[in-house]
Amino acid sequence: MRSRDRLDSHKKSHQAFANLFSWYRTQSSFKSLEKMSDALAELNVSLDSSTLSHWQCGTRIPKDRRTLIYVIKILITSDGLKNVAEANALLEAASQGYLTPAERKFLFLKR
Repeated sequence: MRSRDRLDSHKKSHQAFANLFSWYRTQSSFKSLEKMSDALAELNVSLDSSTLSHWQCGTRIPKDRRTLIYVIKILITSDGLKNVAEANALLEAASQGYLTPAERKFLFLKR
């Protein structure tokens, strides 16, 4: 693959993640990225609103799977993300593969 093709593929991947992240966030009860950041802080996940903004704009995608799993968790609890297929779509768009059985249990088991 040529360098330019890789760059184009990279941009498409970032934009796919940005589109999904933005959609699920706007479907959630989080009306601002700052409120989303605050919710993550309550789970001991340090992620500032500027990082979330980069994700939403497509200039960056998450690299840390644990952080992304917690983002998915709060999107589920705030009604932004509804099921395993949506969670897997967000993970895949970030080049993180799919949920493991343990992650599914963590995210979707009713407490």
